[in-house]
Amino acid sequence: MHGNLFSKAIHHTERAIEINPNLIMAFLNLASLQKETGQIDEAIISIQKALNLDPRKTKLNFNLGLLFKQKGKYK
Repeated sequence: MHGNLFSKAIHHTERAIEINPNLIMAFLNLASLQKETGQIDEAIISIQKALNLDPRKTKLNFNLGLLFKQKGKYK
């Protein structure tokens, strides 16, 4: 049941990004959804895309670090 809700949420968030690719919060939300569904590599890519829009956002850098830690790239 939850998998279907996450799938729909991911789809709608990706659609929002297609409509406006400058929505930093949409990339952050997408990364969160991807993380929750075990798509760590995809979540990292989503955060990196948001960082390309604004590299000074500390929340994005923090979340990227957490994803790398979860993936085992940093200890």
